[in-house]
Amino acid sequence: MNALYAFCRKVDDIADEAQKPVDERRFQLENWRRQIQAVCLGEMPEKPHPIIVELAPWVAKYNLPQEHFESLIQGMEMDLSIDRYDTWKALSEYCYRVASAVGLLSIEIFGYQYASAHNYAYHLGQALQLTNILRDVRHDAELGRIYVPSELLERLSISDKAILSMTLSTEKLKELVHAMVQEATNHYSKASQCLHREDRPSMVAADLMGQIYWHLLQKISAYPEALRSSKKIKLHKAYKGLLVVKSGLRHRCGWHAPLYG
Repeated sequence: MNALYAFCRKVDDIADEAQKPVDERRFQLENWRRQIQAVCLGEMPEKPHPIIVELAPWVAKYNLPQEHFESLIQGMEMDLSIDRYDTWKALSEYCYRVASAVGLLSIEIFGYQYASAHNYAYHLGQALQLTNILRDVRHDAELGRIYVPSELLERLSISDKAILSMTLSTEKLKELVHAMVQEATNHYSKASQCLHREDRPSMVAADLMGQIYWHLLQKISAYPEALRSSKKIKLHKAYKGLLVVKSGLRHRCGWHAPLYG
């Protein structure tokens, strides 16, 4: 998981390096694409990055699908050329590539018996990314990006300008947060329900991530005005520590039902 996370972090950082020309970042992502394609074919590329060297044996051991690595890189490439999403469907495709694909790779490492684990990874990835989008709405606006779908903004009568400048009224901000929380909650709920009970023990790490982000979503829902701040909304370290302990104790006692959604 450390090696997989390092790969995901690296390609994400490349996409976010706004000070570098787009063509240069696109070239770098293509290089990572070629390297991971070679590894998935059982080969070691010439002059591999240390992360690739570290990840290669785990790709082979767990037969990690190349299609999910490709989806992830495609998601990073979307960030180089797309700064608006017209519909929920278009946003869902983006979330699939940058988040659900990572979940689909992760469950291969965690292990599962039932195909419902794929739906679990899909919905949890959607939920986590929607939570990220809501939390980072100001940060993304400062970069000229709006991930909230245009069809939602139109329904709520919120202009792009109001998002980019974060000058929307308190009432409109509450409406926006409510709508985004509803959509994310729908995916948290589906993730919590679709995983087979016999696969739940192996997903303890994923469920812990779900719990942390679920509590973050509830905090945003309770304090929408905090989204205007330049400081990102976070959970206190002690509170996250408590969630870790609570999750560990629950799983040790055989209580595997997730506490989100």
